[in-house]
Amino acid sequence: MMTVPAGSFSLHHTLCSHRSAPNRSDHRRVGIGISYIPTQCRLTGTVRMCAPLVRGRDAFGHFDPLPPPEGEFHPAALARHERAYSRYRENYAEQIAAHNGAFAAQPA
Repeated sequence: MMTVPAGSFSLHHTLCSHRSAPNRSDHRRVGIGISYIPTQCRLTGTVRMCAPLVRGRDAFGHFDPLPPPEGEFHPAALARHERAYSRYRENYAEQIAAHNGAFAAQPA
């Protein structure tokens, strides 16, 4: 258990179980997930992920590159985002299943 004061944030592994109490304030609660990794890293799952290249060049090709959006709410950018997010959801489900399978295989 940990209390995170207003205006603060927490950093944790993507598969770490976490939750928060209901938001009773007049302000919305915002969540953002970021995975910042070098291009030589690759996923172990079967879903090919998308990623924007932040700097340099990608000599490994482990991710499908995401170009910068054409503009706010641009139809092509929104469609690309939906495809990328769909792959993320597929990958996340696969990682949860692998994690739970590995956890179940641990000796008691």
